[in-house]
Amino acid sequence: MSHKIAASPGSSYSNATAEAIKELMLESSELTEELQELLNTQAAQLFGKPNGTGTKFGRDNKQRKQLSQTNKGGVQKTRSHLKRTMSKLEEVTSALADTLKQEVDIQASFVARMERDSVRIGKLQERVRFIAQDSKEAQELQLVLFEEQDVDNEIDDLKKRLAELQERKKQLKLNKEPLQSVISAHTSSYRGELAQIQTKQQAALAAHFARQQHPPPQVRVLQSATGLEAQTAVTDALDAVLAELDAVTEQHERSVRERDALCDGVVVWQDVCQIVEDMEDSVEKAASIFVMNGSIGEMPSETMAKALRQAHTALEEHFELARRNNWILLMAAISCELEAVSQALEVVQEHSETGGSR
Repeated sequence: MSHKIAASPGSSYSNATAEAIKELMLESSELTEELQELLNTQAAQLFGKPNGTGTKFGRDNKQRKQLSQTNKGGVQKTRSHLKRTMSKLEEVTSALADTLKQEVDIQASFVARMERDSVRIGKLQERVRFIAQDSKEAQELQLVLFEEQDVDNEIDDLKKRLAELQERKKQLKLNKEPLQSVISAHTSSYRGELAQIQTKQQAALAAHFARQQHPPPQVRVLQSATGLEAQTAVTDALDAVLAELDAVTEQHERSVRERDALCDGVVVWQDVCQIVEDMEDSVEKAASIFVMNGSIGEMPSETMAKALRQAHTALEEHFELARRNNWILLMAAISCELEAVSQALEVVQEHSETGGSR
């Protein structure tokens, strides 16, 4: 049952978010180490490995009975501790996924706003260009300017027509000034709005990168650029934000998959614990009936063996499910339970074959 979360790009989060993720990942690592220690304890309790060593007790009935009486309570506590630790690891992973989801929402909203501003800037720029170059007033202004130049040339060349041409020039100036005023009035509001939006966009991007631990190099250009260079810097900065959003989204998706795997793994482990507990209840019940009957007759080995075989089959199915999903830790835990059931079944079968009594 894999549980590791890939390291995030340092520039993708705010300081607070990065610290929260770091703490959650540290807690996840500590819980994983705790799980491994519990698995070692479980193996020692189930297989009779004293003090964490690999030495096994002998297989005679007396030693097995002593081991069962000694470890039964400890095994149950270890299983409960495994349940609690797995649930806590699930909670930590869910918290990490939620934190990353919040960061994705923040950055996605920011990118959407920047894109809307960029679209508006493009429309305003196109409108300004149209008024200055292609509007009726602009075309008329160009004609007037050309004619004015022709008149100036004629004044130099034709001194005798100076008075007439000067009068004409005055008239042309009268025609030029209203047109220029109209164009200036039309474009001034757009130019002001354009400058305002560009300034806000640069400030918003600078503030966005300021909340990151390692801002990209576009920030330095963004802070000092003007005019066309500033717009190019804004475009580059938006590309960097989009790249960061993709990275955070990918990590969030991995975190969600990890959380879902942990949820499924906890359910499977709970089923395994229930199977083992039911088997133990059946075996203890058969032994209790035998004792209540005054230990007359043979030990009910067949009843015990049946309960053990059913538990073994069910555990094998759960182990195969864990193997298909590559839940490594869960495979190790189930494997320990399988080995314990196999050894118990072997003891019961040996007792049945020898025809021994209790």
